[in-house]
Amino acid sequence: MNLQSFCFPVEEREVYFSSNSNFYDWKTNGLVQRPSTKIADKYKAIIRSDTNKIISIVNRNYKLVPNQVLIDQLLDELRRTDQKYEIEPHHSFVRDNRMRLYHLIFIEAKGDTSWTNKQLKSKAERLEKIFGYRGDNWNEVKPYYLIMSPRPSKNLDTSGLPLWMIKNDDLVWLPLELPNDLVKVTRCDKNSRPSVGGDYWKIG
Repeated sequence: MNLQSFCFPVEEREVYFSSNSNFYDWKTNGLVQRPSTKIADKYKAIIRSDTNKIISIVNRNYKLVPNQVLIDQLLDELRRTDQKYEIEPHHSFVRDNRMRLYHLIFIEAKGDTSWTNKQLKSKAERLEKIFGYRGDNWNEVKPYYLIMSPRPSKNLDTSGLPLWMIKNDDLVWLPLELPNDLVKVTRCDKNSRPSVGGDYWKIG
């Protein structure tokens, strides 16, 4: 999903109060209205720079963080996990005053080997640092996690995993269909027996 449209420029600008004051004019012997303006000391405006559209009027203590910074930070954290992910476009949107990168789906697929509890715990620890135990560290993102394989994995310990990674105390599993003529490369010895330290390779 292209996130360029989410990264529009924003800036802070002064806010002014405008009012009319009544003055007595001795020459005309009557009241005269005179417009006056002054800076709003407690407020500032957040403006979309490319359109000059007002996004919001906020307290001066408000810290402006552009969408670009949030997105870059999130994607950088995801790259460190080396985890494949997909941003679901149908529920993601950006508006002048709101952004949502909704349904961030992590898919872990294995066609031949199986998962181990050590791998699962290590991955869960990295993802929890980004999204939190309940998956609510980022208001703009709702994460999901699922695994795919030809057969369901057995004896995986899901205790202690972040709540958003499991459903009904188990990982969400989807079947992975593999072609019947699929072959693999295996390391072996000279007698074609599988061997981690073998000097030969076979295809089959």
